[in-house]
Amino acid sequence: MTTQSSVAICLNNLAELYRGQGRYVDAELLYRRALVILEKSYGSDHPKVGATLNNLGMLYKNQRLYALTEPFYQRAIAVRTKALGADHPTVAASLNNLASLRHAQGVHWEAERLYQRALTITEKTFGQDHQPLATILNNLALIAEEQGRYVEAKFHYQRSLAIMEKVSGSDPLYLATSLENYAGLCRRMAQPVEANLLEARAMAIRAKYTGEMQAKLR
Repeated sequence: MTTQSSVAICLNNLAELYRGQGRYVDAELLYRRALVILEKSYGSDHPKVGATLNNLGMLYKNQRLYALTEPFYQRAIAVRTKALGADHPTVAASLNNLASLRHAQGVHWEAERLYQRALTITEKTFGQDHQPLATILNNLALIAEEQGRYVEAKFHYQRSLAIMEKVSGSDPLYLATSLENYAGLCRRMAQPVEANLLEARAMAIRAKYTGEMQAKLR
């Protein structure tokens, strides 16, 4: 690894930290510096370039700057597909991100198509029980629910939750949110008993997580 590429990786990592902290202007400057270095070091079609393009897209989406988001997601998909192949998991990740953008824009048909492509790649790569698969299924459930396809949404929620509960290292807060989403669907389907149970599980997970975080700060 060259000195320049090491600098770019450090810049990208610091930008990720700033993005997580909401310091979007600082993050953008660092991402763009990293992108220039990586393109100069590796060329415009390298996986590291694709990763940084994807990160810039996520940065703009966090700010709801959708017109700026799309070109970076589209280019990230193109770069990753060319460098790694159409069935690589990072391509699926970028497809999922673009689908999330389309979902936010209300273009449900395209979002669903992109999610399905990401789902196919992820299942082919990792099998039936992997965290990224659970995320995509949860996203498909949200779209189906918004369109009134409740039975389909319930199937996706159930499959997503089964994966998260089976796979170690799943984000407990994401699991709690998914349980709450599923509970909301159950209420729409006039299933209050199941909804109450799901909400109680979500509350227990959040309470446990809060307790663990407080213990670490003591």
